[in-house]
Amino acid sequence: FKKAVLDGRQLALKVSANSVYGFTGATVGKLPCLEISSSVTAFGRQMIEHTKNLVEKKYNKANGYEYDSEVVYGDTDSVFVKFGNPDVAESMRLGEEAANLITETFMKPIKLEF
Repeated sequence: FKKAVLDGRQLALKVSANSVYGFTGATVGKLPCLEISSSVTAFGRQMIEHTKNLVEKKYNKANGYEYDSEVVYGDTDSVFVKFGNPDVAESMRLGEEAANLITETFMKPIKLEF
């Protein structure tokens, strides 16, 4: 029950934050502030680049993995990784491991979900 309540709270905060981003980024709105909306997107880009760098630096042949990983796509709030392993279960395991590893490098309460 507590988890559902906390999830509801975080979702409400996320919706509120998205709304603030939206009205500050709309130049025809009542409270435009492009500096705020630009900083939000810049921080998102930094997080995607950070994630890409960590994944590709860790999951590669030089570190004992069978394949080199590659981030093939990243946008807004998602990153898609090709681990190169044809075994889907192993790729899913690596994805979850990577999400946990990267979450540890983000400021709380930011969490990379898998």
